[in-house]
Amino acid sequence: MKKSPVEKTFCTTREASTLLGVSVGTIQLWVENGLLEAWRTAGGHRRVLRESIDRLIRSVPSTTLHTHPEETPTHDKPGEGLAAKPLILVMEGDRAVSKLYEEYIPQWEIGFDCVCVDSAMAGLMAIGRKKPEVLIADLQMPHVNMMEIIWFLKMHPDTSALKVIAVTDADVNDVRTEGGLPPGIEIFQKPVPLDILKAAVGLLVAVQTEPVVQT
Repeated sequence: MKKSPVEKTFCTTREASTLLGVSVGTIQLWVENGLLEAWRTAGGHRRVLRESIDRLIRSVPSTTLHTHPEETPTHDKPGEGLAAKPLILVMEGDRAVSKLYEEYIPQWEIGFDCVCVDSAMAGLMAIGRKKPEVLIADLQMPHVNMMEIIWFLKMHPDTSALKVIAVTDADVNDVRTEGGLPPGIEIFQKPVPLDILKAAVGLLVAVQTEPVVQT
């Protein structure tokens, strides 16, 4: 009798990257951040639990994923191609606030697109897939410690260049004294006036992209 093939219960990082439509480096980032379950072989190679990959695919909207990231533009809007605007990713738990961001940010003359997500998991996937230039992060996202996630992103070589602005319902001074955030990250108390947010993003981008002048 012919035996049925045995389905693999794990994947290599390359196989996981193909299934999820992101780079191998992003898979490694998600493993280190606990988004995917994995272990190392005796030879030091990562093996990713297939069940955790399937769970991730089911739990995140399909618009956050793409099947061939190396062959497609960073953004999903038709016609943008390689001329797509830089992206601001907003991790915000309040849908009404997200809708305000989505309407307001694309109107800025400094020229950004905006994508909003309502969970840390979807945010981490969007960072890996869409490569935003700026992250606006609500520190009160449910079920996670956003300050730890921001520290992780700034310490990881694949995401250390990500520009981050934090917003919070708490007192800003309390946030700064509770372990705080990486140096150079602005913190604003909600509700943040959108003109102030716009100025902060403009300054952040200008400062971090300004060329060094040799004297």
